[in-house]
Amino acid sequence: MGKISVQLELEVLALAKDKGGIAVFDESIAREVGRVFQIEVHGTLFLIFLMAKGGKLKKEEAKDKVDLMIRKGFRLGHEEYMEFLNLLEKV
Repeated sequence: MGKISVQLELEVLALAKDKGGIAVFDESIAREVGRVFQIEVHGTLFLIFLMAKGGKLKKEEAKDKVDLMIRKGFRLGHEEYMEFLNLLEKV
């Protein structure tokens, strides 16, 4: 992780803490730091799920976006993927 990346992640965490918002990271280290400082932290799957739940994306579009992310190198475990699909079906 580069110096600029770390700086940006710290700024996102500080802003989320200051405004009572949510920080969005897929990096596990940044997510853990956020949790230590009691900042709500989620990843990209959370945003895609919220878009589907809110009607901004159809379920199939949400699944297709995640599948595309995986094909382009997004690392996601099988169990996590199946959990996402299960939650998506309940929307």
